[in-house]
Amino acid sequence: MHRNPSTMFASYQEFKANFKFTPCPLTYCGVISMLKIVKKSLGNNPTETMKHEPMTSKLEKAKKASQLVYKVLVEKKGSLPAKSQEKWMSDCNCTEINWKAAYLLTRQCTNSSRLIEFQFKLLHRRIPTNSFLQKIGLKESGKCSFCGVELETLTHLFWDCDETQCFWSKVVAWLKECKVVQESYILEITTALGLRPDTSNLKLQINYCLLQARFFVWCCKVKGKTISWINFKQILKRNFEIETAGHPNKLELKKWTLLSPFL
Repeated sequence: MHRNPSTMFASYQEFKANFKFTPCPLTYCGVISMLKIVKKSLGNNPTETMKHEPMTSKLEKAKKASQLVYKVLVEKKGSLPAKSQEKWMSDCNCTEINWKAAYLLTRQCTNSSRLIEFQFKLLHRRIPTNSFLQKIGLKESGKCSFCGVELETLTHLFWDCDETQCFWSKVVAWLKECKVVQESYILEITTALGLRPDTSNLKLQINYCLLQARFFVWCCKVKGKTISWINFKQILKRNFEIETAGHPNKLELKKWTLLSPFL
């Protein structure tokens, strides 16, 4: 392999000689690909427009070079899910949502990979409702799994359905009993779905319970069961026992302090 004069990137052999180590070909290609992206973003004459530290220098200084490369690639190639965001704002009839707070919600209230994965799919509208399954020919009917009357969309399944509304009212009543929310508290659709996480002093407990509640609704839909408040409380109690057994971390202890006496 030889240096290409038009690109000015070191060949694989030159790369090994200059840095005195032998990377696998895939790693070499990844580094060169990243450098090409950076070079393109800086233009033909980067020294005339801005002062910058060479990427090779940053890689040498970085404790974890792979994280640095990943960050640069995401910044250049990553894109926000604009269509799903617009659809959510349209469905919920709102004009502004702090999407960063919505995406970080699960990391701040749970360590459960199942809950994190579920909320990620919900925010990106990758939850297969009956109306969607009907469109692609996997179901004959697009009606709601619970009421069997209305078309099952995301907002109907997790909020508008009478069965779901009854469940949410019981969740809110229980949170009031736990003194987690005030008696005047009114649950909004955006908070129930995790689009606008609660920001009060007891946001940890509120956001966790609402996250667990919508995941429970989804599990009932998948398993063909009714939304049982008693079963939901049993799940909360089981999660409390699991998370506080052994050596629980501060997040888990803080989360259950107010909730556990009412399970």
